[in-house]
Formats: sequence, structure tokens, C-alpha cells
Amino acid sequence: MLPFLVGCVHLTEPRYSPSRDNIKAMKIYEDAKVKALAFNQSESFDLTCRALGAIKPADNLTVAQFITNAFNDEFKLANIYSEDGVKISAEITNIEVSSFSGFWAITILISGHNNKTLSIKHKHEFKTAYFGDVACNRTASALTNAIQGLINKAISHPDFSKLLDLS
Repeated sequence: MLPFLVGCVHLTEPRYSPSRDNIKAMKIYEDAKVKALAFNQSESFDLTCRALGAIKPADNLTVAQFITNAFNDEFKLANIYSEDGVKISAEITNIEVSSFSGFWAITILISGHNNKTLSIKHKHEFKTAYFGDVACNRTASALTNAIQGLINKAISHPDFSKLLDLS
């Protein structure tokens, strides 16, 4: 008879921390006032990590809520956030994650109140691991860096200012 090990693997629940690079990049928008409205996710994306469970952000947020909050956190630290500012929203059109290959790939379509849109695709690669628990914790932990990169691609895009009515 073979002994069975029974255990529970807890995936690290990522919390978002704003990026200094993003705050610095947003200096060009110092005259803007902006707020990200709740981002939409029209379909479910498989965020299951191997057989260990789904990757979920902290505080019971959905990935869409996590990304919305991340944009607003960055705007706040860059001093361009305002409840009364220009409203942007986004549709999360694709999320791919692999704990085997070590990447997050996220695509969003950002819309301004002026009906201008901007498609942003970002792929963040990270070092994964052979063992599932280590690989899945690294995958979960990499979500913040993936979102930081996504935001950087958005705010650095030459047409982002058009969403804010700055050009």
C-alpha cells in the first residue's frame, strides 16, 4: 500500500503596487484629470494554474477589478486622478497565462468618453519552475508586473493623450 500525502497549496494572492516608471511616464499628463471606470471582461479566461487552482487577486477582486484599480492607483500617485476627470473604460479582450512557459499576455481595448479607442497588448515573461506549487506562486506573483507593463504600454502609446482630450 502506497502512502498518500494530502495537503493544500495556497497560491500567493497578488496585491497591486504602482510602478515608479509609470508614475514618471505620466508626468507628461500633468494637466490631465482622469478616472478609469470599471473595466469589462465579456468572457471568462482560464486562470487555473496547473491542477492547483485559479489565480485570483487579493481582496476577492476579479481580474477586471484588479486592473481597473491598478490604473486608478497609478493615476492617483501621478496626481492626475479625479472623480470629475475624463473617464476612460476598457474591455479585457484576452488573457493568457502559462505557468509552464512563464508568461502573462493581456489585451485590452481602452475607450475614451470621446469614442476614441486604443488597443493595448502586453506580454510579460517571468521565470517559472518545474514544481507546480513554486511555478503557480511565481505565476500569481507575476500578475502585478504584467499589469504594470500593460499600464506602461497604454500610457506610453502616442494616442493615449487623445483619450484624455490632450491632443
